[in-house]
Amino acid sequence: YALARLKVPGRRMTGFYVLVTQMLPPVGIIIPYFLLLRNIGWMDTYHGIIIIYLSFSLPFAIWLMVSYFEDIPFEMEEAAAVDGAGRLTTLRRIILPQAKGGIAVTVVFVFLNAWNEFLFAVVLSGNTVRPVTIAMFNFVSVEQTLWAQLAAVSVIAMLPVVILGIVAQSHIVKGLTVGAVKGGGRR
Repeated sequence: YALARLKVPGRRMTGFYVLVTQMLPPVGIIIPYFLLLRNIGWMDTYHGIIIIYLSFSLPFAIWLMVSYFEDIPFEMEEAAAVDGAGRLTTLRRIILPQAKGGIAVTVVFVFLNAWNEFLFAVVLSGNTVRPVTIAMFNFVSVEQTLWAQLAAVSVIAMLPVVILGIVAQSHIVKGLTVGAVKGGGRR
């Protein structure tokens, strides 16, 4: 919200840095992440995996939400200010309900990114913390593939994604169509 609405010094440069972090390939930053987690003792812990997923997904979420906040008419905030609402009240009662579709889309994309991620999970987790992608990988070996178990785990792994898609479907459709041009075709 701050990157989209507030006129603070360095706002454009902060947005640029957020974009640049998305350009870094995961393979290029896995070694610094590995060394960091090893040095602070968070290798093979839930804290370590959560922090890594958060740091990898947050720039994408920020960049996506900035566009949704910019599409909300500024006049709504001005009207709330005229009515005596503060910035926090305006954010909570006017802006966030208007950005519900964008928030739903962002939650789904960030969840899918973390749920389907493999590289960080295989390098930064061990026997204690094992995300579902690694659990599925354990049914495949050089000698054999346990197809029945792999299929069962795959179905179980799909359930949260399907449930999230069903629950957030209407918000996702609204969020994906925000800013779409209406009546732009030829007559």
